[in-house]
Amino acid sequence: MAANWRFPSQVPADSEVPLTTEDCTGSDEDSNEAGEPEISDECRHLWDTVMKNPCDFNGWTKLLEHAENQTTLIGNRRIYHAFLTRFPYCYGYWKKYADLEVQFKNQELAEEVFSKALQAIPLSVDLWIHYITFLKSKLDMKLPESVERLRGVFNAALEAAGLDFRSDKLWLLYAQWERDNSCFREAAAIYDRVLTVPTQLYRQQFDRFKGLIAVVSPHEFMSLEEFQWIRSRIIERESFQVPDEDTESDDLETDHDLQEQIRDHFIKIREQIFLLNEAEVRKRWTFEEAILRPYFHALPLYHSELQNWRKYLEFEISEGHHNRIVTLYERCLVACAHYEEFWLSYAKYMENISVEETSLIFQRACQIHLPKKPTLNFEWAMFEEKHGKLDSARSILCDLETQVPRLAIVRMKRVNLERRNGNLEEAERLLQEAVEKNLGTELAAFYSIKLSRFLLKSQGELERAKEVVIQALKEEPDNARLHLYLMETEMSREDSEAENDIMLCAERALQSSLHDNIKMIISQRRLEFLEDYGSNITSLLNAYDEHQKLLVEQTTKAENESSGHIENEKTQNDRLTIAPQYSTHSPIVPTPPYPLILPPGPVMPPPGPVMPPPGPVYGASTQSTSMDGCNLWYQNYRQYNPMSWNPHRYFFPQ
Repeated sequence: MAANWRFPSQVPADSEVPLTTEDCTGSDEDSNEAGEPEISDECRHLWDTVMKNPCDFNGWTKLLEHAENQTTLIGNRRIYHAFLTRFPYCYGYWKKYADLEVQFKNQELAEEVFSKALQAIPLSVDLWIHYITFLKSKLDMKLPESVERLRGVFNAALEAAGLDFRSDKLWLLYAQWERDNSCFREAAAIYDRVLTVPTQLYRQQFDRFKGLIAVVSPHEFMSLEEFQWIRSRIIERESFQVPDEDTESDDLETDHDLQEQIRDHFIKIREQIFLLNEAEVRKRWTFEEAILRPYFHALPLYHSELQNWRKYLEFEISEGHHNRIVTLYERCLVACAHYEEFWLSYAKYMENISVEETSLIFQRACQIHLPKKPTLNFEWAMFEEKHGKLDSARSILCDLETQVPRLAIVRMKRVNLERRNGNLEEAERLLQEAVEKNLGTELAAFYSIKLSRFLLKSQGELERAKEVVIQALKEEPDNARLHLYLMETEMSREDSEAENDIMLCAERALQSSLHDNIKMIISQRRLEFLEDYGSNITSLLNAYDEHQKLLVEQTTKAENESSGHIENEKTQNDRLTIAPQYSTHSPIVPTPPYPLILPPGPVMPPPGPVMPPPGPVYGASTQSTSMDGCNLWYQNYRQYNPMSWNPHRYFFPQ
C-alpha cells in the first residue's frame, strides 16, 4: 500500500530517487559543446563549501540563491541535482528546477523533473497543482487523449495526497475542471468522494456541491442506478403519475416539482455523510491547529510541535484507518524528516502490515535523510537480519562504517552479525582487522580485548586469547584495562598452571607505570587468589609483604598531598578580607590516565585516614574514593562530579 502510494501510477518512474549528480542531464561535455561555463567562480566557492559540509542547509540555500541569478543551465542543473538529493522534501526548489527547464524551452526535461519530484514528495498538494498547470499549458486539451491523460493525473494526485487534511485546493481544482468541461456527473462524483474525507474546508466543499446540484438537471449529475432508486422512492411516497419509460426523460425535464424532490432527497442523503465527516474533522481540528510548520526545514521544531505530532499519530492509529494513518505519517515526516523517532515509529507500525514497505521506509530514512544516524541504521540492519536478508544487513552496516569510521560499535555490530549466523572466521577477521587499523590509538586495546574474549568464548582457544592481550601489552605496557582483563582471564582458569600465570601477570602489572590505585587492585586480587587457592605459603607471605608496602607508600603519598592542600587553603584564606570563604574542594585522589571498568570481587579500601580541610565545606565533591566494583568513578564517568546537597549552603556564620 505505502509503496504504491509513494509512487503514483500516472507519474513516470523511469529514474530512481534519490537523484545523483552523475546521472543529471548535461555533463561536462555538454557544457563544453554549449560554449558556456559550468558555474561561476563565486558559485564554485559556495559549491566547495557545501561539499565540505553537505548537511549545511544554509550554505545550500546561499548557493541556490546565487545560482538563480546565473544564466548557466548546466551548472544550475548540477546544483539542483546535488541539493535535492540531500533535501528532497524541499518542494519549492523542485518547482524552481522545473521552471528553469521551462525557461530554456526544455518541456520534456521539465516534465521529468516534475515526475521525479512527485516520486520524492507525493504528498505535496502544491507540487501536484504546479504539475497539472504545466500539463495544461503543454497538452492540446481539444484532443480526447489529452483530456484522459489529465484526468488520470488528477486521480493519481487524489490517490497520493487526497487524504491530506489540507488538500482542499486539489479537490476543488479537479471538480472545477470537470465542471468547466461540462462533465457534471464526474464533478459530482468528486464531491461525493471528498465528503468522506476530513479536510480543512469541508463545509466549502459541501456548499459547492449543493451549488452544482442546484443548476444542473438530476439525470446529468446522478448515476442511473441512484437516479432510478430515488425516483422510485418519491413516486411511492407522493403517488406521482409516472409516464412511460420512453417519455420519461422529456417529462422529467418539464416536471420541476419532481426534479426538486429528487434534488432534496439526494441532498438529504449527502447531509448525513456530511455530518459524519464533520464529526471526524472536529476530532482532528485541535491537532491540525497545533501544526505550525507543515513543510520541511532544517531548523529544529519546537517541543510542543513534536509532542503534538506524537499525540496526533497515536490518535490516528487508535482510529484504525490504515490509509489515513499512512498519510499522516508521511505528512509528519515531511516536517520531522530529521527526527529518527518518527521514522522508527512508522517502520514499527508498517512492519505488521508489509515487510517490503517497511524496508522502503528504512531505506528512505537511512539513505536520504539520516545517513549518519547509527541507531536508525542499526534498526534497519537488525530488521533485515530478522527477515533473513543477511547480505542487505551486511551492506547497511558497511555503508554506516564508511560514514562514521571511528565509531567502534559499528564494527562490533558487524562482528556480532557474523557470529550469530555462524560465520566465525569472518567475525575473527573483522576484529583482527580492527586491531591492526587502530594500532597506536585508544581503540587498539578495546578491540584486542574484544578479540581475546571472542577467541576464548566462541572458539575456546585460551592460548590464542592470551597471546592477543600479551601482544597488545607490548604496544601499551601501561594500559590498565589490558592488565586487569588478562588477570581476570588467568583467574578464571582451573588447570594447575593457572597459579604461576597469575603470579606472572601480577608481577608484570606491578612493575609497569600503572597508577597506584590500579596496582593496589591487582595486588589485592593476587592476595585473595593465593589465600583461597594458592599452594605455596611462601608465595602468599611474599604477596602480603608487597601489598603492605604498596599500602604504606600510598598512605604516605595521600597524607603529603592532604598536608599540601591544607597549607594552600590556609594561605588562600589569609588573603581574603571581605568575608570568610569556605573551600569547595574535597581531598583530591589522583585520577588514572584512562577510564576503567573494574572486574567484580572485593577490593581494598583507599589508604587513610585523610583529614578534610578545617571548617565547614559547602558544595564538596561527592566523587567517591572507594574501590568497590560498581563505583561510577571507575566506569567511564570521570567527569561526573555533581555538587552534594547541603542544607546550610547559604549560611554564613557571624
